[in-house]
Amino acid sequence: MKADRAGERQIRPLSLLAIGIPAVHCTVILLNCATSQAQIVEEAHVISGTCQPRKILVLTPILDIRFYMPTVLPFLITLAFTQNLKLLSIFSTLANIATLGVWR
Repeated sequence: MKADRAGERQIRPLSLLAIGIPAVHCTVILLNCATSQAQIVEEAHVISGTCQPRKILVLTPILDIRFYMPTVLPFLITLAFTQNLKLLSIFSTLANIATLGVWR
């Protein structure tokens, strides 16, 4: 921040960008995680109700995405405030393995 002649502080546009870009990025990550969780729950709900193989399954939303966002948020906040990179590397490795589909 820069002090002007009247002694007040001005907020520079770059400082707003430095706050805004990570906030938007975290919001997008939260939305993606909540959407993925909703898809997993909906698919598990549909598959558990049918025993017919090779049937086309239609996923219908059970709950709104706004329900899943608060359930994901505490875990994301915990990961965001973790400063130990060795601990974070474990979660990164697990995410990479899950992305590759090894656990299917």
